Amino acid sequence: MEYETLRLRLHISKKIKNLYAGSFQSKSNSTRGFDLQEKRNFRIGDDPRAINKVSTIREGRFKISVKKAEKSANIYMLIDRSGSLNFGSEEKTKNDYALGLVAKISGACLGDGNRIRFFAFTNKMEYEGPFVSTQQSMEDEVSSISKLKTSGHQSDLRLPMAEMGKTLEEGGLNKPNLLFIFSDFLLAPNFDKEIRNLSESTDILVFCLRDKTEIKLPCLKGGLTKLVDGETGRVILAKKIKNPLDNVAPILKRYEVDYIEVDASEEEGKNLKKLVDLFEDRRGN
Repeated sequence: MEYETLRLRLHISKKIKNLYAGSFQSKSNSTRGFDLQEKRNFRIGDDPRAINKVSTIREGRFKISVKKAEKSANIYMLIDRSGSLNFGSEEKTKNDYALGLVAKISGACLGDGNRIRFFAFTNKMEYEGPFVSTQQSMEDEVSSISKLKTSGHQSDLRLPMAEMGKTLEEGGLNKPNLLFIFSDFLLAPNFDKEIRNLSESTDILVFCLRDKTEIKLPCLKGGLTKLVDGETGRVILAKKIKNPLDNVAPILKRYEVDYIEVDASEEEGKNLKKLVDLFEDRRGN
């Protein structure tokens, strides 16, 4: 487990550096809040607040201070707390398993100036935490979410994703964003528009949680099994259940959003390895 966590930390660090080398490169220089890189002549489009008064007076022309951004990121954890995640056929529910993964991945993200912020949702945003950057504050946030009493029970990512889009715009500090989403996507309405908008401004990685018994129903006499929907309480008769990922995967692929199917009956290290392998595959492409 510790070996996979260490590998994950290294890959996340490389991922952030790649963001600066890629699409975020044009934003990696700021006019305020970072270490001074250079002073240069004022250009049309520059922020007037960056004008260096001393250099302007001394040289008789407008000069601005350009500052170099620290290669760190704002990291967001968006966690499903709907009723269906309270199900689990093993020792842990999907909810417990998800929070365990959140803690491990968050721990791997800490350091190097990174900031982490935690959100929890059902059919609306149920919790919005502050930015944290230490192990203890991260653990406190995860603990708060584990004890959260939600007002909603069904999962609907549309409103939470729309609110995340606004939050990412206000993230500030000229840092790139990484968004991790944890959900079972059970009976989730189509969120095509919202994930498209989010994917245009940030890198997203989705964890689709499932329990093996949700996909493989016991074979009963008559071929039907009575099920209770954990989110609505409805009783339904089913012959088989479709994997929620069958509906979600096409949407994620359409917008080139990476995703991992997480089996909550497996040891955590196996699913962390899936994430490490994903990073390694992306590096090779």
